[in-house]
Amino acid sequence: MSFKWYEEELEEEGGILQDVLDVGARTGSGILDILMQLDRPRRALWLGIEEATEGGDIGDILESAGKGWRLEEDIRTQDFMSPEFREENPILAGIGGFAGDVLGDPLTYVGAGLMKTAGKGVAAVTPQFVKNMGAQFGETGLANALGIYGGRSLQAKRMLMGERDKLAKWKFNIREEVTKLRTEIQKIADDTGNDYKTVARALNESLENPQVLQPGQTADMFHILDTGNEIGTKTSAQVLARELGMESDEALALSNRLRDMYKGILDEELAAGMKITDVVERAEELGVSNYILHFLTQAARQRSGSNSFKDLFSWRKKGYPETHTSALARDIKSTAKDINDRHVAHAKHMGIKNPTPYFHEDSALLMGIRKGRSAEALSGINFLKALGERFGSKTKLKNMEEIKNQPALKGVYFDPEVGKIIERSWKNFEHVPSTNEFVKFFDGVQGLWKMWSLGVRPAYHMRNFVGNVWNSYSIAGVKGPSGMAAYRDAGRIQNAAWRNDLPTDNVMVKMKVDGDTVNLSSKEVMDLALERGVLGRGQYSGDIVNILEEDVARGGIGFFQGMAKNQREKYKLLKRSESSTREMGSNIPLGGMQGKVFGSQSLPLKWGFGFGNMVEGNARMAVFLNALRKGKSADEAGWLVKKTLFDYSDLTSFERNVLKRVIPFYTWSRKNIPAQIEAILKNPQRYQKITTARENIEYKHGRPDPEFTEWWGKRVPIYIGKEAEGDIWNLVSLLNYAPVADLERLGSPGQLIAEMVSPFIKEPLEQWKNYSTYRNKAIQKYKGQTQDFLGVKMPKRIAKMAENLIPIAELNRLNPYGMFGEALLQPSGEIARTPSVFGVEREGTGGYDLERGSRLLRYITGVRAYPVDEQKGRYWARRNLQKDLSLLKQYLNRAKRAGRDREADELLKLIRAVMRGEEQNPLLKKVI
Repeated sequence: MSFKWYEEELEEEGGILQDVLDVGARTGSGILDILMQLDRPRRALWLGIEEATEGGDIGDILESAGKGWRLEEDIRTQDFMSPEFREENPILAGIGGFAGDVLGDPLTYVGAGLMKTAGKGVAAVTPQFVKNMGAQFGETGLANALGIYGGRSLQAKRMLMGERDKLAKWKFNIREEVTKLRTEIQKIADDTGNDYKTVARALNESLENPQVLQPGQTADMFHILDTGNEIGTKTSAQVLARELGMESDEALALSNRLRDMYKGILDEELAAGMKITDVVERAEELGVSNYILHFLTQAARQRSGSNSFKDLFSWRKKGYPETHTSALARDIKSTAKDINDRHVAHAKHMGIKNPTPYFHEDSALLMGIRKGRSAEALSGINFLKALGERFGSKTKLKNMEEIKNQPALKGVYFDPEVGKIIERSWKNFEHVPSTNEFVKFFDGVQGLWKMWSLGVRPAYHMRNFVGNVWNSYSIAGVKGPSGMAAYRDAGRIQNAAWRNDLPTDNVMVKMKVDGDTVNLSSKEVMDLALERGVLGRGQYSGDIVNILEEDVARGGIGFFQGMAKNQREKYKLLKRSESSTREMGSNIPLGGMQGKVFGSQSLPLKWGFGFGNMVEGNARMAVFLNALRKGKSADEAGWLVKKTLFDYSDLTSFERNVLKRVIPFYTWSRKNIPAQIEAILKNPQRYQKITTARENIEYKHGRPDPEFTEWWGKRVPIYIGKEAEGDIWNLVSLLNYAPVADLERLGSPGQLIAEMVSPFIKEPLEQWKNYSTYRNKAIQKYKGQTQDFLGVKMPKRIAKMAENLIPIAELNRLNPYGMFGEALLQPSGEIARTPSVFGVEREGTGGYDLERGSRLLRYITGVRAYPVDEQKGRYWARRNLQKDLSLLKQYLNRAKRAGRDREADELLKLIRAVMRGEEQNPLLKKVI
């Protein structure tokens, strides 16, 4: 088919317009094209200098510089190397070329300052009414629901973050305190010849045993405590001697200390205005003497229908923190031990083998949970009171009113609009769990899938490590020798914290405070980090696993176990006590063997999340440490960590309850994409190095024409070489590896959302429509189509469903030792197939398998080389273009015959756009 008449018209419209259209279509990747624009100053400078050294006049120099600025020509450090050196030393040539390009780039030295000055200039000329409009929009419910804040909403948001940081520090301290309590209990067990469980429940019984109440004595717990524990001490000693089989001064001292700790919690809660309605008022009726938490075991929670792990620490039963679950009246009389003994005896009488206790009796665990609940409740009260002081008034003015159902704000009046802001802020703080059984089940299944999708995948851990390092560099500026020292010293702090041996006499940071130099030790740096929520807010600890009970039940505090080496054998014993086996972050009750195989107690998940927390914590502490050493305050350093490596717990109520359920990994994209855009604008010189590295890697062989490798361009490709014969390049994709590559997805938001939607929502819809949104084609092309998976032939649709089980799908791709069969591409172009251990011939994903070493490398690192055939791309592009243009010509002729001149003009414009290369899929555009 000839389109000569179109081409003749196009030749008349070339010139400047064509030059503009050419820019931005050089790599096939939108984000790589944008980053290439940052190379303009270097190219202009180098080409201008080259022309000047060759004796050119000012006009020639400006012309050469202009070509560099327009990206028409380029000159690089490798151009000054001999061809022989580049051929014999490709790696050294690439490294030297990169270093020379960076050192000779003016953006390296003025990038940050230039953008900072430009930002100030833009802010200075921005009209005030525009700023006011932004602040007003930031106070609306729509903006706040999407995590956008301005004006008073922004102030409330900052107060909320500050209170959350304090709460994080409290919980860390609680974990540490529980660990120490467990160590003490184990020591008493060793000294008295008992096991841990016996001592822990004896301590609990000594605190609430009914023998404390003597005939004629009142049931006022505070009266007993205020008398100096005389009666309590005698009775506690008797109970402990009876339960342990001997007297123990250490056990008695610990019992008294635990009693004082419980009293301290109650005193603090009462002083804050919380209502305690249980043992304080009903001790005689219940037959107990002290306020001791009654906490259902895993099995009991399942039987009672309380399956949500989020409910365990919930103090929001009535929507406000003044009354929390530890303060609610009990229904069952007597002590936890007595109730358990009666329950176990009855179960055995009924023929139940190995019945489980009804209530937890681990005094260390119960103290941790009690303190955790109290800490959350007190944080809620403090936050509400702070909001009242900042935005409210004790005097009732016109149109001002109280906020209902918030006793902490009683007597404080607010403007109605401010009241709405406060209510939204409170929703973001309280995180009320859903009571809908289906939603709870959905959360549980999805949480379990999420854990296995991440925790056991080596490639994901590697990607997470690379992402942490890149963000630490590009956003926080952790680089060079000082950056390496920050990572090293962060590791030392982690290691010392894990051994519960943080030095207090070393100098980790020297910083200025009020003009004086202050030396901070490792312990002080850790305390500052904890107080500002630096740790425990990452993807593992903040988004996937953030449950206090699971940690304290195991006697640990996340990665920082707080146990010395000589205590690790004892720690193994502690884990056998009344540890909860519930899967972390999930509402699915996985206890016993199920929990050990599929839940959080399974070894793969334990090791995976332990490693993930270690890597994540190291990066977060390194950013914090590096910022302190550069003179930032602790508050500024803490904020920089959250900005760089994100706070996964910082989501609005709408984001938590809706978006995260629909898009399981929503938090990453929600935090990462804005962070990358801001970092490019503020520090373009850091992102320019991606272009510099890419150009040096691709220096020898270049890259295929992006017009004929369109699909690969969207994967943000770096071409690492070319085969000796034919137009076949090898590439690695930055998508899903380098955080900045996520910006590529903004060009196709529909595809992005389709890929990110929960498989529990997407998979049924795709199966119903028989269409894969990821591959953009039918799942099953013909009836009875099969596919091999794990060496077994199965229906195509079943195999598609199985791919959602990420660890299993990764194992299928790894195909160790070819046990699932192999389909290997031969130099001749043929595919050699071998059967699986089940006798099924391997088809291979994408037509053939990688070599075994490449498969292992992909499994461990997530990196693989993809072959890209330009000739094949040219064939299909030409074929598709001819087909599209032929159809467009038919539409054009019909429009002309019918006299539809406007339609004919639109079609002609579209055809011209196709010929220019502006429109790749013209039939996607509605033309009639």
